[in-house]
Amino acid sequence: MKSKSCFFFIILIVIPILSLSGQTNNNPLVGSKIDIWETDNWLAVDSVKYELTIANKPLKYNRWIKEGANWIMVSQMLYEYDTAQNITNRISQYRDGNNWMNSERTIFDYNRYNDPISQINQTWLNGQWEHSTQHQFIYADSAELTALISKRWRGNKWVNNEKVTNIFDKEEQVVSTVLQVFIKGEWVNFSRYLMEYDKQHNMLSQITQDASGKEWETVFQVIWAYNEANQKVTETNISWNDKLAQNQLKYTYQYDQKGNSNLALSQTWFQGGWQNEVKIESIYDANNNKVSDLRQDWKDNKWNNAMRQFFYHQPLANLKGRTSFE
Repeated sequence: MKSKSCFFFIILIVIPILSLSGQTNNNPLVGSKIDIWETDNWLAVDSVKYELTIANKPLKYNRWIKEGANWIMVSQMLYEYDTAQNITNRISQYRDGNNWMNSERTIFDYNRYNDPISQINQTWLNGQWEHSTQHQFIYADSAELTALISKRWRGNKWVNNEKVTNIFDKEEQVVSTVLQVFIKGEWVNFSRYLMEYDKQHNMLSQITQDASGKEWETVFQVIWAYNEANQKVTETNISWNDKLAQNQLKYTYQYDQKGNSNLALSQTWFQGGWQNEVKIESIYDANNNKVSDLRQDWKDNKWNNAMRQFFYHQPLANLKGRTSFE
């Protein structure tokens, strides 16, 4: 038995990438570097590096920033795993001179099916770890993730904060998600998300509704379209006001012959038409690993360089991380 459905409010640690869409890598990602476009030149500003376990899981994550001609290491993240390769402990540290100082820690727990059942976030205070927030994951017998309860640490005890509840259809697809907040000893509706899918299980629409008295009021909608390969080609964001729909944002995606997303375009609705905003072009190697993103912004009726990011992958036979990002 395993979890079959995604949850919309999972907290993730992500490498800061530029792409408007996801990427799938065949080789382990061990680092990245970000450049910004400044005075007609590329200027390196940020880089990260992973050290991996023998199972190609992150063991350590280090972040550098560029100061003048030198790379300065400013933060790191340490990971621990159980025998099933589930992450059990993640510690974030920042650098103070030559010393590493604790900042935050997250402790994970799992059921016998390796589904997450608890996530506790802590902060380092006065020389010890103090509880901050907790997330409890609740599953149905069919392994569907039906609820997530978030709590805050107050007065040496856990206090309810938020609750998210999923409803599934017969295809085990999430069709409704309700967010509630805990007020004066009871759960109170805050927002609701309604999802629709096509026959290939692609999500076609997600409607966001706010609780307004006894009624649910639609405030936002996202509509997706796909090609014959079930790849997302457009995403349109629509705002609702007094039951009137208004286009807001549109994302368009293109793919290469191998199915990699090599172009992502964002546009805003302006004076009755779509206006260019951001374009990201991606390049992949022969193994379908993303090796770079180039972001350009639309200004003065043309595309202008803004930012680029390089991704470094290690060969599967080499378990030593890359140390240089130049």
